Amino acid sequence: MLETLKPLIGKLCSGTSVTPENFENGYAFSSYNTDFFAVWTIEDRFCFSWSERHPSTAFCIDTQSATIASYIVIAAVGALRRAELFQDAISPVILSDELRSRWVSSPTRWPRIANYQYIANPELSLNSTNCAALRQLQFAVQFSVEGYLNSYLNADASPALTPFRTSFEPYLRQLSDTGVDISRMIPPTPSR
Repeated sequence: MLETLKPLIGKLCSGTSVTPENFENGYAFSSYNTDFFAVWTIEDRFCFSWSERHPSTAFCIDTQSATIASYIVIAAVGALRRAELFQDAISPVILSDELRSRWVSSPTRWPRIANYQYIANPELSLNSTNCAALRQLQFAVQFSVEGYLNSYLNADASPALTPFRTSFEPYLRQLSDTGVDISRMIPPTPSR
């Protein structure tokens, strides 16, 4: 199963020192050996964890969908790539009710874990705690996998995510008015 993610991981790691380390039946990635992201398989499921100090097998998302796995790997390894290359972080906007309503959740037999299914494509389902990675995934699926990948590979975070930064502009204008340099926080616009 992990073979389906190898080309994607290769693209995200190319030109950087970000490299996958062997972990369980998969890979672990770290940011200066402090924050870890791990992906591995158990039977026919992809498992994902985020932890500090060392990779963890306590996963917070698991899925059978290679597409869901691709979105998660793009966001997690892509963030390490952008940090390594001193590019701006990609932070999706707060998840709108409209984006959230595209998913249906149902309880699982495990406490604090719900099953989430994308209404437009029921094959896109996963089990998750309500974590930041889940919200990022719910945001990401509105783009194609290739478009989302290109957003992490492109130093300007275009084309997919740039329009969504505009929701921060009123707050950023306030910061700018008080003298804070916001030039690296949002792309310049002709009105500035």
